[in-house]
Amino acid sequence: MRGAKGARKRVKRGRDKAVVRHLPPQLAEEAFWKSVAPWVRGAGNAHAASDDAPATVDYAVFVPGTHAARPGEPQTPARAYVRFIETPQLLAFYRAFHGYRFQDEKGAEYHACVDYAPIQLVPGARRAQADALAGTVEKMPEFQAFVASLNEAPAAPEPAEPAEPESTPLLDFLEQKRRAEQDAARRKKEAQEAKRTRKGKADGDTVTILQRPDKEATKAPGDVRGKARGAAPRGAPARGRGDAARRVERRP
Repeated sequence: MRGAKGARKRVKRGRDKAVVRHLPPQLAEEAFWKSVAPWVRGAGNAHAASDDAPATVDYAVFVPGTHAARPGEPQTPARAYVRFIETPQLLAFYRAFHGYRFQDEKGAEYHACVDYAPIQLVPGARRAQADALAGTVEKMPEFQAFVASLNEAPAAPEPAEPAEPESTPLLDFLEQKRRAEQDAARRKKEAQEAKRTRKGKADGDTVTILQRPDKEATKAPGDVRGKARGAAPRGAPARGRGDAARRVERRP
């Protein structure tokens, strides 16, 4: 907490962090620190401080640029961030290095621009704060109850009831469609069986009619000829001329 006793207060600093822009894209880091050595010393890759030249900065970072590989492609200038220990050192660096001219191999010139950095904070190592709950897990009631449950004999699991199958509108639709197809197939099969049954009955009747014995057709050829000639049937007494005369007399 901010108001807690013994809390360390943050020391408010002025605007001591500067950014150097518009540096050549192909500028090497070592060449840059060498060019600012009279004003920037004691941090990062900058020149080390000595008794004759004390440290002037506590933070120094160089960001290299990107050089265009082909003509017409964009390129990014290099830049650097430095934070001075005292404000007068920053002002002296601004007066000496602002507008410093760089020239590359092709003769292109770049003029350095020194300005206040938009973000004055710098990354640093933070002290890890001690956790008040560290080493207290064994005293927590939840942990003690968990340990007690592990020591107890495991209870017999209850038989699980079979879960009812879940139904969805899609499953209901598919089930209705399947039943409708089964009913249609069953009705079609019944109709085919009924048709075959009716056809079988009709064929049986026709066969019976065709197989009915014909009395006239079963008679012998001799009998037919005898009947045609007026011959008497077998076993009947033969008729003579007297019979013929009687038939004539009976005519009116």
